[in-house]
Amino acid sequence: MDIQTLENKVDTTPDGRDSIQRLKVFCDLEILAEDQSKQQKADRVFFQGKWFECQTSRLSENTPLRHYTATFVQCLDEEEHIVEG
Repeated sequence: MDIQTLENKVDTTPDGRDSIQRLKVFCDLEILAEDQSKQQKADRVFFQGKWFECQTSRLSENTPLRHYTATFVQCLDEEEHIVEG
């Protein structure tokens, strides 16, 4: 899995303004975005101390290196995504 940082976007929320980080991810394995019709939750990654959720994902088969390209967005409700080991 290759994770690359993208821009930070400033969003206005009811609590004020938040800077939300985005990632671009390349992977040989399928990456799933949320699909409510299939009751499918989005894949998540933990990167640099923050949780990110898959927003979009597509299969790139136009090169010999078949892979998935996905965009992840920082989760603002990170407490819900803490994994206990």
